[in-house]
Amino acid sequence: MTYISIYNFYHIFHKNLKNLYKNKKELDNIFFLLTTHVLKCDKTTILLKLINKELINFFFIKN
Repeated sequence: MTYISIYNFYHIFHKNLKNLYKNKKELDNIFFLLTTHVLKCDKTTILLKLINKELINFFFIKN
């Protein structure tokens, strides 16, 4: 298994999508929708994980 801090994932997410979504607030909303769904928790939990730079399981699906 590969782990990455959710803090790093947040920055990678923004870096890769900032050209598609000029509005940072919109991009943040998409990030929180995605992470709350995948990690099965609420936005407050995600915010706490970001603040604490917690590790999350990060996996790639290869074709």
